[in-house]
Amino acid sequence: MHGKRLYLLNPESGKLSPAGVPADVSTVAWSEQGDRLIALAEGPNNAGDLGPDSKAWLVMVADPAHPTQIKELPITIETGAWSDDGSRFYFLSQAARDAPPGYSDLYVMNVHDHAIQNLSADFSGSLGVPSRYWWVTRS
Repeated sequence: MHGKRLYLLNPESGKLSPAGVPADVSTVAWSEQGDRLIALAEGPNNAGDLGPDSKAWLVMVADPAHPTQIKELPITIETGAWSDDGSRFYFLSQAARDAPPGYSDLYVMNVHDHAIQNLSADFSGSLGVPSRYWWVTRS
C-alpha cells in the first residue's frame, strides 16, 4: 500500500513509533503542549479525486498506535491549529453557505465535547492559509 504514513520520533531515545493513522496523511497539527496532534488523512487510492474525503485523527503521544477518529470534523477539512491552552481546534473547511469548492469558512471545535461553531458564517468571502498565517479574500 502506498501513501504517506505518520511516525513519531522520541528525540531522547531515538525510538521511531508508527502512528495508527491510515496512510495518505496530508497534514498534522501539534498541540502547544506537545502531547497530542490531529492528523488529516485522505482515503486510499486517491479517493479524494472523486470528492472530499479527509478524515481527522487525534493521536496521543503516549499511545500513537491507537488514534481516535474525530468524526465531527467534516470531510472537507483543509488544515487547522490548536488554541494555546489545547481546549479548542480551529480549522478551515468548505464554506457553509452555497459556495463553490475552494471557498472556506473558519470553524472551531471544542475539544471536550466536539461541538463545532462556524466563526465566519456571515463573512462574504473565503479564508485560507498560504503558509503559516491566515489570509482573507473578499468576494
